[in-house]
Amino acid sequence: MAWCVGSQAGLTYRAIKLNIRAFNWERALALAQQHGCHIDTVVMHRQRYLAAAGAGEALPALAAAAQAWPVDAQAIKQRVQADKAAEAARCRA
Repeated sequence: MAWCVGSQAGLTYRAIKLNIRAFNWERALALAQQHGCHIDTVVMHRQRYLAAAGAGEALPALAAAAQAWPVDAQAIKQRVQADKAAEAARCRA
């Protein structure tokens, strides 16, 4: 999805990223699912975290999301840039 559905302030990506940075994976996934966007972003960051830690997936919700959402890093990067640009444009308005 290009844009988040139901985002009141337009800061959905920021909220998801905040939870990713805090390693609050389940909350990040719940926000992404609630707003219908960036689910694959959460999955990508979780997979990178687990690879760096040398661990396997222990959270069932994230394991299911990883099965359902293929990770395309380039598409995620483009979508994140678009969200950041939209946020910056909103702040200038």
